[in-house]
Amino acid sequence: MLGFIAQALSEEIVVDRTELEDARWFTRREVARAMDGESEALMVPPRLALAHHLIKRWLDAG
Repeated sequence: MLGFIAQALSEEIVVDRTELEDARWFTRREVARAMDGESEALMVPPRLALAHHLIKRWLDAG
């Protein structure tokens, strides 16, 4: 499995419906609440998942 960190050039999101059903931006606060289990709107991957570690790294850098 590979994981990447990237920086967006704009806040515009164009969703390819053949690949994704939905895409949204979240603030650090919203993501931090989700990591603490305090969000019904956003679920984060479990601790064993690479995505969890990428999200945590992004939060810690903030």
